[in-house]
Amino acid sequence: MHDELVLTYPLLLVEGRFTPETRDHQINEAIKDHSPFFTVEIVPDKRGTDQKMMHLQGEVAMGAGSFRDQDAIKAFLIEKGFTPETISITRDGNLYATHPREHLPYMHWIVRQLVHFQAFGEWLAVNYWYSDYPDK
Repeated sequence: MHDELVLTYPLLLVEGRFTPETRDHQINEAIKDHSPFFTVEIVPDKRGTDQKMMHLQGEVAMGAGSFRDQDAIKAFLIEKGFTPETISITRDGNLYATHPREHLPYMHWIVRQLVHFQAFGEWLAVNYWYSDYPDK
């Protein structure tokens, strides 16, 4: 079991809620650390309800290859409630997945898990607690 990575950039940014400078910082630091970075877009579910979905997009920083063990990542995302047919992990280091509910603190935990898995090939032994993560 590895200790958690300490990174100098925000792992997850919410579309429409960050500045270009914050995004540049995220990308530049991810490149330095050879780590992935993520954004999430919160969108209406198009079924006429007030519910919203979350489109997660991740990218492995330039020069760091692609996401490791894509089957394990897909299984993890499905287990955590992502819609299976929306999960796509490309060979050039991009990840796309949609969660059917708006729950931003949970998405922060998911991204934390994905970054740890990318670094060490194991899931972080930390349970999800709503109050541990920002709702922004």
